[in-house]
Amino acid sequence: TILGEEQLFLAELSHEDDDSNREWSIRIGSGSNIYSFVGPFGESVPPQNHPNAPWVDEVWQSVAVNHHLHQPDVNDYFIHQAGSYQRDAPYTDTPFFSPNVAKFCEKRECSFASWGQHGHVPTIFESALIYHNKYKDCGDGVLEFTSVFHNAAELPGGPEDLLDYLNVPWGGVKTTVLKDILIAEPGGGSSIIDPIPRWHDNIGILEDTTTTGGYTIFTEDLVSDEAPTGAYSMPCDSGGNCLSLTIAGGGCSESSGHTGSLGYYTMKCAVQQTISLSSGCRTAVQCSLSLINPRNNESMEIIAVLHWAYGGNTFYFNPVGTASEFNSKFSPGDDIVVEYYDFGKPPEDNLALTLVHGSTPLDRSWMKATTRLRWGWGGEIYRDYTAYTVNARPLLSAGRTYFYRQYFIVDEFLNMDNRGAELAPEAYEGIRDAGDLPGRAVALYSHDASSFGAAVLPGGHCAGIKRCEGKTTPQTNTRPLFHIQCGGQSYVGSDLYHFAPAGTPRRPYLCDGETNDVRATWKLLGYFVQGSCEYLSTATYESDYCDVHSNAPSVTPSNVPTRSIQPSVAPSSTPSISPSVAPSVSPTILLTSMPSLTPSSTPSEIPTGGGLRTLSDCEDDGGYMCTSSDIENFMGVTITCDLYDINANICNVRSCLEPNVQPPSVGCCACSEF
Repeated sequence: TILGEEQLFLAELSHEDDDSNREWSIRIGSGSNIYSFVGPFGESVPPQNHPNAPWVDEVWQSVAVNHHLHQPDVNDYFIHQAGSYQRDAPYTDTPFFSPNVAKFCEKRECSFASWGQHGHVPTIFESALIYHNKYKDCGDGVLEFTSVFHNAAELPGGPEDLLDYLNVPWGGVKTTVLKDILIAEPGGGSSIIDPIPRWHDNIGILEDTTTTGGYTIFTEDLVSDEAPTGAYSMPCDSGGNCLSLTIAGGGCSESSGHTGSLGYYTMKCAVQQTISLSSGCRTAVQCSLSLINPRNNESMEIIAVLHWAYGGNTFYFNPVGTASEFNSKFSPGDDIVVEYYDFGKPPEDNLALTLVHGSTPLDRSWMKATTRLRWGWGGEIYRDYTAYTVNARPLLSAGRTYFYRQYFIVDEFLNMDNRGAELAPEAYEGIRDAGDLPGRAVALYSHDASSFGAAVLPGGHCAGIKRCEGKTTPQTNTRPLFHIQCGGQSYVGSDLYHFAPAGTPRRPYLCDGETNDVRATWKLLGYFVQGSCEYLSTATYESDYCDVHSNAPSVTPSNVPTRSIQPSVAPSSTPSISPSVAPSVSPTILLTSMPSLTPSSTPSEIPTGGGLRTLSDCEDDGGYMCTSSDIENFMGVTITCDLYDINANICNVRSCLEPNVQPPSVGCCACSEF
């Protein structure tokens, strides 16, 4: 069962540009990963024609493996950032996407954190992996993305906790949109992979990033020097009888059932009796063909053959066109001649998507082996998938944090070699131990054991008793602390499986004692000494608790914005409509104690930061202006702008009905998610 996108959607970020070839829009799923990437070439993420895997496999995501525990096809160990396969019926009939545990957006960047899930379910294994992803619009078609893996297994850990094989990212593209792959050369320029091998035939063909120029280009369709030409060799049966195609009296029409089931326009032609051949030609790499009518020399290109001669009398294929167009060129009695066809375009007409991965760092003391690349097409055209991964191999033991900063570029193909080479030195991967990042203090407050709030210190205010204090980053003596809600029950602690049924398989998508449709929610509160927050172990976290129960003047909105469950369709949801910030030039941006770069700088549903901004701040944030009656969808959050307060020279996102807000000559802007 593939359910609606509203169960998956977390946020949408997009970039508008004076050059339309550098515009992009991405959608982020619950797992913090990219599940839609639209550029000037169209949607580049595959159509999810992978059985029981909606939005959890053929998307851009991180994956982690423990080779000590992984037993292929027996007990698979793959922790997906996106979520689990639907292979544990009836419990996963509704997809289980990796739960979001923290989110934060500011100006042109957003950070998200999620709890990674085992892809292969049911499973005997648990996951203690927290994924963080930061996305930053750098302008000119550049999207910086930083992938972070925090191994939250309890110290000291052992071989059963070591993650030593990572996909950063796993992903790929829609083959019919971005057909060709080019790998950058160390001395400059790039070389096309032609033909692209089948993924499962490419296990031993892995490219070390140290032998590349630091980037990979996916482009629409270049004219190929290697593509076959001329007549297609028609298939034959075991007796040596070869296929011939002559249109019979029944003619040709759309096969609407196949169009619906395959997702590709499909035609069928009645043909004069020939050999029975239910096989076809179904790969984008090998089956770009042209059907030619020798009577009038008319032709129609096709992208695949579903069945050459089903029952010996019906030809099924996927045309580049419609049945009416085909019938204007072919009639009953006409022979069909099949030839190869190259859909390729000149380089100057190609648009492209480039992933900048850089090279394996010189300091490899923390690595099991160097980082490498792998690619290959994913089978039949109906899956429409060219798989690709950057395969890192660190020694990510319990308590450690791995990071990798990379870039996507959207632009014309001819610009990509120069732009990829320019950014390649900025891509960077590394590892941090617990305690390397000081972070900020975060404290939990309550009046009793029934409910509580959180405040980041210094600067946060909250009434009640401070029950415990931790950090926003992992420390040597801390564990991640979560608030977990399952039906009417609450839990505060480090056991991510607290409400899951005991024993194996491990099923976090179930709440013990509840019906199958009840699922838990998880919220990362910070990193605390184990047991220090025991007083709140059954309390309910309230995101606005410290706004309501505060001894200080509120600097955050009294009306918390609500997050829309529908994907944004308006460009007002973009982080920037005129970004000018250049890509980072130092790896220190990867992990820092500054809250604007930390996915979990606050345990609240809303990001930290003041609720007030000067008018000049708002104007500098890209012109997110609106009047008192406007509703803005910003970073996937619906907020109501109120008026600019002339007397206080501030604008905020509290209710317009507050008596101290005076009507001005300008409106307030939605310049941040407060």
